[in-house]
Amino acid sequence: TELTNLLPFAIGMLSLCRSRHALHVFNASSRFLHSSSSRIPRKAPPSDVVYPSSSSLLSDLVSCATDDAHIRRVFSRHKRDLTSPLVLRVLKSYKQLGRAKTLKFFSLAGTHLGFRFDDSVVEYMADFFGRRKLFDNIKCLFNTMSFHKGRVSPKALSICIRFLGRQGRIKEALSLFEEMETVFRCKPDNLVCNNMLYVLCKRESSLEMIELALSIFHKIDAPDTYSCSNMIVGLCKLGRLESALEIFDRMNRIGVLPTRSAVNLLIGELCLMSGKEGSVEK
Repeated sequence: TELTNLLPFAIGMLSLCRSRHALHVFNASSRFLHSSSSRIPRKAPPSDVVYPSSSSLLSDLVSCATDDAHIRRVFSRHKRDLTSPLVLRVLKSYKQLGRAKTLKFFSLAGTHLGFRFDDSVVEYMADFFGRRKLFDNIKCLFNTMSFHKGRVSPKALSICIRFLGRQGRIKEALSLFEEMETVFRCKPDNLVCNNMLYVLCKRESSLEMIELALSIFHKIDAPDTYSCSNMIVGLCKLGRLESALEIFDRMNRIGVLPTRSAVNLLIGELCLMSGKEGSVEK
């Protein structure tokens, strides 16, 4: 089953969280995760380079048995050609490999490259774990990347925030957002803020959450369509039409268009107040 395939990986990832400042970040006793290599990986070539070994690596992995010994032998034949773009190509073929092989390969590749993956690899795995609600694994992955690479990309963090919000885990999403700069050395960009505003305004509407959302919104240097629209939706849900209209007016001034859903909700709320002078005209 899916959980059976992921359990050894989860155990190894969680062992990292208990010893993230150790020289060997991954627990050596973990079945799939291994002690970190100290070698410095070669500089990755441009992403448009064609890798002759990518198809043969995938073919060898697909055809080999799932036990560690066979996967290690396949990996040893190809590890000299290993780069982040090649790792990403293999990971995207997880339907051919199966989850167990995919995670074993990711572990071996991480060890070989010193877990200094390109951002695209980490973002893909954050999405991979998020879709399976494996949030502890995501957090440990982020800790690993922060330890080895010194940072985590805004997109990877926004992916996790989005999935946490979908599951109603608002406090965890907020905690991750608050740790971005201090723990993961990453300044929130519009994508991160928009996902956080979506969680606070659409998934969890309350006075406390909307005030927190407003504080985040006012820190955004250049609010875009989704920043403003999320706020309009959240404010309308709580009946704060004047505040929603202020944001709508600001959008007009800076030339930003709202989403259709935000406009429809704003018009609907104004129509409900049609008994008050000026509501229909607005």
